[in-house]
Amino acid sequence: MGWQAIIGVFMLLGGVSAVFDHILNEEQIAKTRGELSRWYNSLRGVDSKVLIKTANNFFIRAFDDIYGERHFSLKTFLRSCLASVFALIVGVTVCGLFRVGSC
Repeated sequence: MGWQAIIGVFMLLGGVSAVFDHILNEEQIAKTRGELSRWYNSLRGVDSKVLIKTANNFFIRAFDDIYGERHFSLKTFLRSCLASVFALIVGVTVCGLFRVGSC
């Protein structure tokens, strides 16, 4: 596997990230990025139980920001489908590039 394949994967990830940035509300993106930054900076010297609880709360808020609070709505369904297709493409690409097992 050459550097071209690795660069291609990063370009794919960057493109999908740009699509998500376009689809999602700018206010939600800024809020989630700010929370992630604060969480990352607060990792130093924290008890592991507090760290796990903080990470779980961040994941819940990020999930609600990405998919919305109404988990059975059409908007949530469409965003979930887009994320699933993206994950499938990345998985197949990685398996193909690295020739992993019987992918």
